Amino acid sequence: MINTIIKTFLVLGTLIYGVAFVYSFTSPQSIEKNARGFIKEQVAKKTHEKIDNIGSKYKENRLVKLSAKIFKKKKEQLALYKESLKLKIDEKLANVMAKMLNLNCECRQKYKGIFHDFITTKITNLKTATKRLESFMTQKYMYVVENVIKDFRVFLGSSFIVLFIMLLLLFTKPQVSIQVNMLAGLMLVSTLVSSYLYIFKQNWFYTIIYNDFLGFAYLMYLGIIFLFLCDIIFNKARITTEIVNMILNAIGSSLSAISC
Repeated sequence: MINTIIKTFLVLGTLIYGVAFVYSFTSPQSIEKNARGFIKEQVAKKTHEKIDNIGSKYKENRLVKLSAKIFKKKKEQLALYKESLKLKIDEKLANVMAKMLNLNCECRQKYKGIFHDFITTKITNLKTATKRLESFMTQKYMYVVENVIKDFRVFLGSSFIVLFIMLLLLFTKPQVSIQVNMLAGLMLVSTLVSSYLYIFKQNWFYTIIYNDFLGFAYLMYLGIIFLFLCDIIFNKARITTEIVNMILNAIGSSLSAISC
């Protein structure tokens, strides 16, 4: 019964991962569309970081160039200047009000023109900044898309290779079926978890394969399984058999694995 389940899983898993891997090259746009929610989150995150960092490098460079003593002196002078301005606010405001309330004063037209030019400049600057931001977002979008597709292919390709090797071993080395079945069980667990995330929690799924640490952890997981497969192929399953028998004895099973 268990052998039948494992064989069925390996056959279906190999076919699904293999077909999906090939499909990722023939239709990469489908991955992009499927991952659009995750891609949107990543681009938005990078854009927010970009906006938050505006001007930070300039401030840092200024502070690096100024010594602590000069900076303190400038700061004190600025504080005195601000206080001086505040004391003259009422006087200056009275003069401004007197001029501006005179409807025939040329200053009204003068400052109206200055204000108009100021607003026009601000709008132009805003449009330029918006275009730059859109360009930044477009670049980040393509960056995220390319990396998502690349990581998705690594996930599919590595899983396909491991499952295919297991399938071959089951048919070419039936004497080590117990060892292969236990390794296939590990792959079954990871496949079920991946399938659940892909179907019901797509953003989580893409976050896992996109995240450097988590993606590397999965590759290490596959790497350990692959090392056991290499032991079965090149070392007559000596190490794998010892470990499997230790596990079987620990759970009180009457089964016993044998090496090739």
